[in-house]
Amino acid sequence: MEGNLWLYRLYFGVAILLWLPVSLSAVDLPNLTFRTITISDGLSNNIINTIYKDKRGFIWLGTQTGLDRFDGINVKSFLQFSGRTIFSIAETDSVYLWVGTDKGLWKLDRKTDQVESVTLDTKSLEVRSVFVSQTGRLLVGTTHGLFIYQESAFRKVLFGSNALSSINFITGIVEGYKDTFWLTSQGGLIEYNIETGQSKVYTYQDDEKFVSYFSCLALLKEKLYLGTAGSGMLVFDIGKAAFSICPEVENGYIKSIITVNDEIWVGTNGSGIRIISASTGKELSAIEHTSNADAICSNAVYSLLKEDDMLWVGTYMGGLSYTPAHGSFFSVYSYPELFNSYNMNVRAFWVDADGKKVIGTRDGLYYISETEQRIRHYTHRNSILRSDIILSVKPFNRDFLIGTYGGGLYLLHRNTGELSFFQSDQCFMQGSFNGYERDGNNKLWIGSSKGVYVYDHLTGEYEVYNSRNSSLSVNSVFSLKADSKGRMWLGTGGAVFMYDRAAGVFKSDVFPEHVLPYTKSVRFIYEDKKKNLWFCDDKEGVVKVDESFTTFEHITIDDFLPNNSVMSIVEDPKNGGLWFATQRGLLYIKEEENYHKIFSLYDGIPGYIFNSPVQITDDNTIWWGNECGLVCYDAAKSWSEIGTKEVQPPVITSISVAGRPLCPGETLMPVSAPFIDEVFLSVNDNNISFTFSALNYAVENTDLFIRVLFGRI
Repeated sequence: MEGNLWLYRLYFGVAILLWLPVSLSAVDLPNLTFRTITISDGLSNNIINTIYKDKRGFIWLGTQTGLDRFDGINVKSFLQFSGRTIFSIAETDSVYLWVGTDKGLWKLDRKTDQVESVTLDTKSLEVRSVFVSQTGRLLVGTTHGLFIYQESAFRKVLFGSNALSSINFITGIVEGYKDTFWLTSQGGLIEYNIETGQSKVYTYQDDEKFVSYFSCLALLKEKLYLGTAGSGMLVFDIGKAAFSICPEVENGYIKSIITVNDEIWVGTNGSGIRIISASTGKELSAIEHTSNADAICSNAVYSLLKEDDMLWVGTYMGGLSYTPAHGSFFSVYSYPELFNSYNMNVRAFWVDADGKKVIGTRDGLYYISETEQRIRHYTHRNSILRSDIILSVKPFNRDFLIGTYGGGLYLLHRNTGELSFFQSDQCFMQGSFNGYERDGNNKLWIGSSKGVYVYDHLTGEYEVYNSRNSSLSVNSVFSLKADSKGRMWLGTGGAVFMYDRAAGVFKSDVFPEHVLPYTKSVRFIYEDKKKNLWFCDDKEGVVKVDESFTTFEHITIDDFLPNNSVMSIVEDPKNGGLWFATQRGLLYIKEEENYHKIFSLYDGIPGYIFNSPVQITDDNTIWWGNECGLVCYDAAKSWSEIGTKEVQPPVITSISVAGRPLCPGETLMPVSAPFIDEVFLSVNDNNISFTFSALNYAVENTDLFIRVLFGRI
């Protein structure tokens, strides 16, 4: 091959829309789950002094010994800052990052990864605060005064003539109103008007203490919330020019303060995060380190960042803890304080209109009456169950019909919760039962491991069809469906059968030969509103057949399925699309609009593996059995009501050719990977690999990506 291979505009598109999560507030705190990253994940140090999120979505971490960037998957340490303590980070545009360190101010060109030392004064100053105003003006707080960047140069501002005084040791900056900035220092709180140059210093003193060392600050409406180096948090009323003590946080070293709506989130050096109501001054809640693996990693909180639904916590010696993003489109059923289906392998269920729920798992049967606040758990140890693996739960007259794996068929009495055998005949007291369908004569067709039973519930009489006495040549009946034309379909462990009522025989030659290989293990059969039949195989995808049984379509992962093991299909009662439950998540499609969407763990499903049961209740809620719980989706809420949020597209963070990582400035990669959109490879360089970001910072392994690579020779 001659010439160059041109990879044109490397493009990665996320295959999912992220549903807007419920925002973090104090009342949600008991449910907060944190992920922690440390030096074992690539951090330069486990002491996190500052956290900054740039406009592209990257998280920048200033540690005790370096500068790191986290992209939701990987941590990159910038070796140019190795050994330096990073106190503050800010940006004035999409390229340059301003970094305040113990060895001065530095400017990082993110496009080339080049670092430039910025001279502020004749000496190398320690930079504790870097702040960008609403108008884009850069302010730098140092140990020897304030520096303001204007007209391509820094102007020095001193508060008092002595640059070495504690009042010029600036620790924090916020922007107030009408050209006013508020600065904390080791010598007091400073009010500074950037236009007039006038300033005023405030300190706190009462009968018991004098406070002039302020470590950090946050502004909310007309009040400043000030961290101290031992006296907790003070509140400064700007209108009254008066201090007050916050009694809920009146002791300790405060390292970080942020505001969230009407709440003040206070990072303490030893007591975790205290959340205070700005209106009442009362503590609403706290976030503390515990022995749980999903708690914050340390109670010494040095830095905080709160944005939308995510909380980032930088600690002393514990690394970075954050709440991975997740949606709330789906939920897992629980009955507070009494029952939670999370992590239960739900093989069968039924949700009743009066609040009763019957849930079959691999570990027995659960009967839940919410109105009576009653929970019962049946196993082979405490009941007549002969098997703890429940395969089917269906309403039967006023009760529930329970099918098990190898243990027979049972009745669960709706009102009493008592369990009994369906019939005393031995055939119903052993073997596996997979549910039932009613035919046009109101008889029950019950699928089992020993054929199909046709049961007349009025007389109690039944017939059994199996390989010994009928044309049903396969005994293991997994699924049944009575369609709108009066046909009874049986999915078995070898073929699909249709019962011909007129001839009294089971036919297995209903599919053309090219379709037969895809219907050997059909676990679910569905008829949609257009009278199409869908046959779901546990290995070969789905076969769609039209009403006249003349058009056959085989659908697999090569089309749009996330997995070829399809466990159920159901039509959305409001939006009209189809839901496919698979062994690799949920898929929603609208065929007429050619729209497909795969849902991941991010959206609220607890696990990717779905089982066959699915139900739509009267309130338009859709329920599924999942390996990790009973999953529900409220179809009564339109997607527009829930809202969608487009994810920032993945950013390429590194490129390797023939196994060698490329560096900015090379011929193949003139700029850093996040800024590059095309790579030219020679004929010999035929191997290229990438790493890329997950800037939604979702739970690990919950994002689904589509890779599209364009090229030409």
